[in-house]
Amino acid sequence: MYSIIPLQAVPNQTFSSKIPVDKQNITLSFTLNYNELANYWVVSITDSNGTMLITSLPIIPAQNILEQFKYMNIGSAYVVPRQTISEEWPTENTLDSDWYLVWSDTDG
Repeated sequence: MYSIIPLQAVPNQTFSSKIPVDKQNITLSFTLNYNELANYWVVSITDSNGTMLITSLPIIPAQNILEQFKYMNIGSAYVVPRQTISEEWPTENTLDSDWYLVWSDTDG
């Protein structure tokens, strides 16, 4: 099953989302930040108990950004363009307008 996680191009935002992963619903909290020096977004993820699972993970398009975290069984996540775009990465202002964060079951 695929779920779209709503993102906003607002640095330092924190939000929670209930996501169907591997035949169960998990609640994760996300904190998004924009790295102005490197010009990319990063996300930190905590579980429903407030335990930090992942910190400052770059939001890189077109690949499973959770690939190295398969052992956590929190799913797979891909950043994909909503339409034909000219940029390679979500910019400070286009994360919410031009890109989707698509979450699905754990790969592999």
